[in-house]
This record gives sequence, structure tokens and C-alpha cells, in this order.
Amino acid sequence: MENKAGRAKPVLTESASIEMRFVQLARNAMGTRFELVLPARETPALRAAAEAALAEIDRIEAELSVYCPTSQVAHLNRLAAQQSVKVTHELFCLLQRARDIWLNTQGAFDITVGPVLHCWGITNGAGRVPTQHELTAARALVGMDKIELSETDRTVRFKCAGVQINLGAIGKGFAVDAAIAMLRDAGVRNALVHAGTSTVFALGKSPDANPWKVAILAPPENFGAAAPAACSLTAGERHDTRPAICVVELADAALSVSAVWGRWLQTQNGAYGHIVDPRTAMPVRDTLLGAVVRPNATEADALSTALVVLGVHGLDTLAYAYPGTRMLAITSSARDKKFSVHTLGLNCK
Repeated sequence: MENKAGRAKPVLTESASIEMRFVQLARNAMGTRFELVLPARETPALRAAAEAALAEIDRIEAELSVYCPTSQVAHLNRLAAQQSVKVTHELFCLLQRARDIWLNTQGAFDITVGPVLHCWGITNGAGRVPTQHELTAARALVGMDKIELSETDRTVRFKCAGVQINLGAIGKGFAVDAAIAMLRDAGVRNALVHAGTSTVFALGKSPDANPWKVAILAPPENFGAAAPAACSLTAGERHDTRPAICVVELADAALSVSAVWGRWLQTQNGAYGHIVDPRTAMPVRDTLLGAVVRPNATEADALSTALVVLGVHGLDTLAYAYPGTRMLAITSSARDKKFSVHTLGLNCK
């Protein structure tokens, strides 16, 4: 699992020859920048729909963020080890989905990984190499099997003290889906919504009546550098010189990309990225990037992280659990520092 800061590298691509008019709004939320792009002439109704979608993202952040002391998740982390805590239907269903994904990914996606992330200094950005004793103690607190979900009264209880949940690896996708639902309810047929350029949902068609096109960029040479902006919302505009390794066509579908660079801890014993395998408590080192296309952003968000943890063998694992999923994984060679691209259902040029 990962802390989503500095995630994913898709770049929106469209033909520069098309004269396009956009309604474009943005909002900072969940530690990243959400953007909405509606390829149409602006009207009061269209702008109102876009603003309502952004307000929905704010609402979800207030419910799910571990950094908001009044959120439901913060409330759970404070009390659920001592007593059963009733939550909203919305949050309960999201926790059930997270548990299902945990099972289907063999534990590679896990919303309880927080204690391990804290050990490695990922949650506060400091970065440190923990002792084996610290890792063992943190690992003992990780696993969705340590959370009881009671459908009878819609309550949540942690089985031991120290268990925590953090929805950072699924919450942004959930917020994107909620924003798309608001746009659909308002009659919007074509739009693109992205969260920090890591999770993108393409509603309908692009301005040229074709699927939206999103490019996944090659890994940067310097993994420790802050990841550059990865998604350009202007026709034909690119702010990154890295080559595109794959152009993904999206129509009523989501793409999420998780990558290990952007936050990289260099030590005498090697380098460590910010995506951690919840099963071993160790940072992922062999897989650089995972990209997943799904019908909804919630699953795409979670599964892209799981793919990085599972590595290239995760392509088959996820395809079995989620038929029809399109995926891409980039693995590295420590000897020559070259990378390999592995795809399933995606045609990369």
C-alpha cells in the first residue's frame, strides 16, 4: 500500500487541430488537486454542476480523511478498539469494498497498513529505516482480518489496540466516482475528472467524439526528484519531456496509476520507495509502476496500488479476480537500470 502523495503519471492527449471550449474547475482536497474538465461552452447550469461535483469531493474528504479530527475515519481510529462504532451506510459499504479488494489481491491492498507506513516515515514525509523489532510490531497490527464489520447494526470494531484505517489508497478514486455521479445526475454526458493526475475518470467522449486519450509516461531518471505534473488539460499541451510508453483510450472508464518515485529514501543499504507491501512491511523495489483501467475509479485506485505490490504476476491475479481489467506494469532491472513494460489488455505503441 502507498501514501498517495506524488502518485501516477498520466498525461491527457488530444489533437491540437481541434478547436475546443472547456469549462475547467479545480479544487485542492485530500492532499492533491482535483480537476474537472467539461468540453462544452460554459452555461450557468454547467458551471453549477461542476461546482456541485467539487463540493461533493469536499464532503467526502471531511468524512474520510485521517487528518480531519471530526471525520468518521478519525472517529473510528480513536474509538473502535474499545467499542463498536456505528458509521454511515456510505462508509460501511466502502469498508466492505476495501475488505473484498484485500481478499481478492491476497492482502496486497490493505487499508490498515498505516502502522507500517509510520515506521518507514512515509506518513510524515521524513523517511527512515526502522528496526526489525519495529517492523514486527507494526506488522502485527496490519490486516483487514483485524476489523469486524457488522452488517446487522452497521458498526465497525477493531480487534486490538493500535489498529488504524487509512483510505488514502482508495479514497481519491471514491471521490472521483462521487463527482462523476453528481455530473451524471445533472445531465452532463462528457467530462474528465482527475485526482492529482493519478486517478482519472473519462465520462463519455472527448471533444472530437472519440474516447479520451491518456498517456502513461516512462519512469524519470531521478526517482528522488519530485514528480512533475503528469496530466495536461489543454489540447496538445505537454509539460513533461519523458516519452509516453502507452496511450490509453478511455470512455466511461477510469485509469489509475501508482508509481514508486517522487518520495524515495536513499540509504547505505539501498533505496526505498514509498509503496509498502502490507504482507512483508517492506517497501516495493522491483516494480516501478502499476496502471489499471476499470469501470469505476474506486477499484482502479485500489488495484493500481495492489499491482505495484504484486508485481508482474499480479496481472494474472487481478485479471482472474476482476475480469476485463486492462493493466500495465513496469518492472526494473537493478543491474542495468533498464525497465520492462508488461501489459494485459492494453496496446502500447
